[in-house]
Amino acid sequence: MATGIRLDDRVVLVTGASRGLGRGYAVDLAGRGAAVALNGRDPDRLDEVRREIEDGGGRAVVAPGDVGVPGIAEDVLAAAAALGPLDAVVNNAAINRDRTVAKMSDEEWSEVMHAGLDGTFRVCRAVVRAWRAAGRGGRIVNTASVAGLYGNVGQANYAASKAGVIGFSLSLAREVAPAGITVNVVSPRAVTDMSESIPEERRRAFYDMQSRTNTLGRPGTPADVAPVVAFLCSEESAYLTGQSLVVTGTPGSSVG
Repeated sequence: MATGIRLDDRVVLVTGASRGLGRGYAVDLAGRGAAVALNGRDPDRLDEVRREIEDGGGRAVVAPGDVGVPGIAEDVLAAAAALGPLDAVVNNAAINRDRTVAKMSDEEWSEVMHAGLDGTFRVCRAVVRAWRAAGRGGRIVNTASVAGLYGNVGQANYAASKAGVIGFSLSLAREVAPAGITVNVVSPRAVTDMSESIPEERRRAFYDMQSRTNTLGRPGTPADVAPVVAFLCSEESAYLTGQSLVVTGTPGSSVG
């Protein structure tokens, strides 16, 4: 069971929850007492996460769908309502289609923008409308990446989508603060199963660089990032909004 921050009686929606960071967030939030709605495009993998949470004594529902498609975010929120009124949303859905700009296709650009940026926008819009209509506040946590701050060779599309998430989130935080809604961003550098899509030679070099340059001497994992997300979903983070927190084992700067 996770220690520290407790989220008992809170309901949280996590997008991109079938693998990687999203799965890590969902399992950690459930371990802290939250009921978790699991969103993603693979119902079978989401069901695996649901069973893992329920086997650990938690509550979860599967709310599948591509939230980048107009109208799906509203359907996902409706499915999440089976757990009770929603208290927090963690936007994590994203994909990578790595290629240098000169070789990148229009589809590889658009697919990454659709998954990472369009989906974040549409979920945020849907939940802000719902919370305002209900007269209640809430927590929005959007996942960006250090790639969106510093760039990566071969990831111009991914970096652009993550930089967009940061700018969008900081603007949204100013809009919705009067309604009691906080919006924050985590920009992690962590090794997940998304890294497995990188060609082997580059992946090994990436892992080696992570170990050599990380001040703490090891690459980050979803378990390292999840407690930060839990805090941002909690009541204890009520006075923190419009921040982009760089979650790495290396000293650096935050944006916001």
